[in-house]
Amino acid sequence: MRILAIVIVVASSLWGGYWFAGSSALEKGLNSWLTNVQSQSGPVKFTYASAKTQGFPNRFDTTIRDISVLDQVKNIGWAADTVRIFALSYKPNHIIMELPPAHQLTTPAGKFDITNDELRGSVVFKAETTLGLDHSAFVISNLHASTPALDFSIQDANFATRQTKNIPLAHDVFFTANNVAFPHDLIAQFDASNQMSDVIEKLLIDMSVTLDKPIDRFLPQGTPAKITHLTIRNSLLKWGKISISSKGDLQIDAMGTPSGILGITLTNWRIAFGLAVDSGTVDPNFAVAMESVLKSMADASGDPETIDVALEFKNGQMALGPIPLGPAPRF
Repeated sequence: MRILAIVIVVASSLWGGYWFAGSSALEKGLNSWLTNVQSQSGPVKFTYASAKTQGFPNRFDTTIRDISVLDQVKNIGWAADTVRIFALSYKPNHIIMELPPAHQLTTPAGKFDITNDELRGSVVFKAETTLGLDHSAFVISNLHASTPALDFSIQDANFATRQTKNIPLAHDVFFTANNVAFPHDLIAQFDASNQMSDVIEKLLIDMSVTLDKPIDRFLPQGTPAKITHLTIRNSLLKWGKISISSKGDLQIDAMGTPSGILGITLTNWRIAFGLAVDSGTVDPNFAVAMESVLKSMADASGDPETIDVALEFKNGQMALGPIPLGPAPRF
């Protein structure tokens, strides 16, 4: 019994020493990094009041107070009274960050006051010296952002990534959001006849993204990672009676130009086409001819209200079936 007690005391002392050494190193390193960022000159202004670590014996809980970052040229920034970062003391490669229930986002459109029930992210790095990204998950619940003129909200959203099995530079990416409400004036730009809701009921994307370099601790020191390949397993936008889904593969060259084909399914295409015409997306001079082509596509699909068509990216251009759409976007 005496030997057991001695073992417990020694083990507790060693663990306590590890925790205090680890927490001190973490707090010192974080403060050093934050101070260094704060002192750097340039258009981005960064400030914070303090960064302290608690959580003995099993966690490193760090609280950063009165933090703000502002790009004074682009007028884009963010500020909060607290940011909390958590890690288990026996698993420091798993980091959790939690934002407060109220913070502020600065944009050229104005300052948004943001409230949320939950805004939390979790990142797990590989247990190796490069600290490569293994997987991550982010959760939003009842987020509301507003200015005197604009109002935006999300009922809930989830974003997650994981290293794709057997493909070192690829990551599976999943995003879903429910009941995303946009300002009415913004929706009205696409819906002049006021037939659609201000709420998009569902957004979803499930895909694999391949990069030209790993996401690890060396990434910020070099050029940004570029996408070389996209595999879209499923994507969905559900807005009232309209739904758009797609799947397919795209190769991305060194200039960021995509090539490949995405299969697109559009239900209630007449409503969607009407919105495109009303918003000016479709040139009225070509609206009648384009509507005729779309009707032929729907008839070929077997459902007069649904279009199944290929969105093709080739030679820097894109086309929806036989309809040229112009230059393809760059990644």
